[in-house]
Amino acid sequence: RRRLRHRVPMSLITPEPFLGHMGMGGAGTIRQLLEAALEERDIGYRTSAAITQITEDAVETSDAVATPSVCSIIIPPLAGVEAVATSEGLANPKGFIPVDNHYRHLGADSVYAVGVAVALPPVETTAVPVNFPKTGHMTEQMAKIAASDLVARLRGHDEALTSELSARCILDMGDRAAYLAVDPVRPPRNRIPTVSEGRPWLLAKIAFERAYLFSARHGKLIPTGIGW
Repeated sequence: RRRLRHRVPMSLITPEPFLGHMGMGGAGTIRQLLEAALEERDIGYRTSAAITQITEDAVETSDAVATPSVCSIIIPPLAGVEAVATSEGLANPKGFIPVDNHYRHLGADSVYAVGVAVALPPVETTAVPVNFPKTGHMTEQMAKIAASDLVARLRGHDEALTSELSARCILDMGDRAAYLAVDPVRPPRNRIPTVSEGRPWLLAKIAFERAYLFSARHGKLIPTGIGW
């Protein structure tokens, strides 16, 4: 608004092998959409980059390239909570809990885990490790699978049905948003991922957020199939 953008160079550094990889090997045309969005805004980007050090005036990466920086926003690698990580036999070295496709602990049959706590293997080996995504929508699916399995076992059945995780997300892009649907999240997939962009999706994102939070505060549930 103040016409100072030309004085503020911006750049993005990501461990992803390409924009839109997101730990799930990409999805449809999301790569082209994100590349175009950054280029449209004159934002440079580097992929397959691992940050090694942050100084007062630069961000340094493992390829010995320093990116000048006055202000940096850093998202550190995700790790499990200390209580879980330090419990012997419960978690892997990063503090995440290994589970089967019913979200039962691989070594402790009476322990279930869902959401960010779960250890989900990457879809592929990349130059810089990229975590498999874990969204709120996916967490709800995990919880339903775990709950149905627990009910089946309490009723004397061996186990309940399970299913692959899908994802539906609305990505906020400032003046507009993009809708992404992936089924399943881990490739190969049943259908080509859906990617749609426009201002209506931004309005849908805002409406969903308000409706969901209102329902949560009042102890009600609403369908979350449209994503988070």
